[in-house]
Amino acid sequence: MPPSYIPFGARTLLVGDIKLTHSTPVARNPKPGIAWYVDPQGGSDTASPNTGRSWAAAKATMDAVFTESTFSDGATIYLTGVLREYASTPTHPTTTTRYVHDVSIIGVGNVPRQALTGTTHNGAGATWMSPTTVVNASALLKIRGQGWHIENIYFNNAGTGAPAIDIFRDGETVEADASHTRVIGCKFIGTDDGILATGGPNFVQIRNNEFFNFTGAGDTAISYLVGAGVGTHLMWQITDNVFINNVNHIVVPCRGSFISGNHFGHVGADVTTTKHVDLTNGSRNTVMGNFFEVAHAETGSAAMFLPQSTANSWYNFYRDGDVALVPATA
Repeated sequence: MPPSYIPFGARTLLVGDIKLTHSTPVARNPKPGIAWYVDPQGGSDTASPNTGRSWAAAKATMDAVFTESTFSDGATIYLTGVLREYASTPTHPTTTTRYVHDVSIIGVGNVPRQALTGTTHNGAGATWMSPTTVVNASALLKIRGQGWHIENIYFNNAGTGAPAIDIFRDGETVEADASHTRVIGCKFIGTDDGILATGGPNFVQIRNNEFFNFTGAGDTAISYLVGAGVGTHLMWQITDNVFINNVNHIVVPCRGSFISGNHFGHVGADVTTTKHVDLTNGSRNTVMGNFFEVAHAETGSAAMFLPQSTANSWYNFYRDGDVALVPATA
């Protein structure tokens, strides 16, 4: 005789952010947009059969996804391989009075790395580099919509006059405004800037990234350009990043922002850092809990940490201990 049982019916189990039922798994608060796939080595920009909606039908470029009629708010783009492209985020396909918002671009490798052996892609790492013909004034990615999320990608721009990522705001009638951009878990190397904020975008988050080898005159890991001067770099979060072997680490006039948990190198393999944190023309920022590989009382430290005023709050760790003041040794 078979064992008896009581049919309790469908069950629901909550695990992390995933709701598991007898039906299709559904994420809590799922994004409304479409998932897209970019594989420069294995994909194609041909409209059919390469729809960009699966790895088997992946696109080869970001621009091919951006120009799709169904590319819109809330989309997620997965990237594998070595992408050599300059791309600018598009206007909305139907509401052309604004740009597309709330898109994620996510590298699918375990870590962001330069996934090349010579010139051949190896593994699943996501790398974004300059095209073979370098345009010195072009960013690899120019973000013009709000709430974009960039994660787990190795960026290397060979252009001498442009960053890897330009977080852009212009104040025009169809306003480009990349406020609320979030860059997480990426690596940046290049010949100008890692991340550039143009026009004063607000509420930017830069977390858990690595910036290294910005060694040319004036090169800066995180920088700004006044541009249209629409915003004020309000309430930024620059946290848990590593800065090594850069001429300048952070030069942005933030306001009411938080810089914490970062590691700042000083004497690198090629250069000694000129500016660690320069917040000139900003105010009410908190610079706290960072480690600087330089003595607080080292000669010249007053020029490495700006402004030399009480406009911001400081409490950090240096080679000679922790100090609750901006370094001020001439």
